Amino acid sequence: MKLVRQPNGSNLCGQACCATICGITLDKACKDAGTVGKTFTRDLKHVLHTNGLATAPRRVRSWPKKDETALLFFQSEDRKEAHWVVWHKGKFYDPAAGVFRRVPGHLADADMTSHL
Repeated sequence: MKLVRQPNGSNLCGQACCATICGITLDKACKDAGTVGKTFTRDLKHVLHTNGLATAPRRVRSWPKKDETALLFFQSEDRKEAHWVVWHKGKFYDPAAGVFRRVPGHLADADMTSHL
């Protein structure tokens, strides 16, 4: 899986994660999401469905299995900050920070609240 990075300082983590999973460009993911900015779950599901991938009917509120591919949703404790990251074969593909085997440092104090 090839990580698609979000531009520095942008709110394109959801679109970048979809681009990573679908193997498409960030521009196409933004077009399919209908937004160049913050996204809702429905926007990301639309990108995934448009590109031939199935999702659960709603976000799952647990960690995915090690061999699954999923979009993870992290939120800060005060719920003011949120970030999407791809989980694939036991690795975190973070569009803001790179690929990691453990939760990326900048998310260490955030909670993974659900996944697609």
